[in-house]
Amino acid sequence: MSVLIERVQEQLEQVEDSDLALAQESVNRLALRQSILKAAFEGRLVPQDPADEPASALLARLGDSERQTVTQRRRARAKEPFSHPSLPGLTRQSLDPRVEPAGDD
Repeated sequence: MSVLIERVQEQLEQVEDSDLALAQESVNRLALRQSILKAAFEGRLVPQDPADEPASALLARLGDSERQTVTQRRRARAKEPFSHPSLPGLTRQSLDPRVEPAGDD
């Protein structure tokens, strides 16, 4: 019986060691992920071409173009005459051509 107890205790110790190793690997994985993200945002993952436009200039240009587009849409909308669709029940014409208009009989 004592041999069986010793074996079970050895297995439990191995499980505890595995749990500790997994916990350490999880910590290492998170640290590696953070360092990869940091390198990516700093532009250190691939060689950089000095002729490329800096990201700050690209973002500024895109922001300017977006503001111009919004302004153009607002101006175009302001030039359109205001109209609203007819609402059923407020006019004598039904939206469904198969329905006879209500009249004063």
